[in-house]
Amino acid sequence: MRDVMPVLMSIRFKRYLSREPTIPWAMISPYEARAHKNHSQSLEELARRGGLGALEALWILDDAGWDSSKMEEHVAMVELERRIGDWYRAHPVQVEENTNG
Repeated sequence: MRDVMPVLMSIRFKRYLSREPTIPWAMISPYEARAHKNHSQSLEELARRGGLGALEALWILDDAGWDSSKMEEHVAMVELERRIGDWYRAHPVQVEENTNG
């Protein structure tokens, strides 16, 4: 099993980051069915193909279908990073396992 789901982003944002953003697998894996509904692919298949865009990840985490909202990439990234931080704070053992292994 994977540890993380890669997050896709445009090159204009990547150059400002010291690391590529990722979503803890344990955070997104409960939404496997939603990922399949939205993408007709498993989370594993999506990860192998490069990951999810921030907005796509938010739709999956919200257990929502495709949305016509025009949230900009940087706004979606900020919201996704906030949720990832909240998840790590709620799962401190996961943080310890991921940083030690």
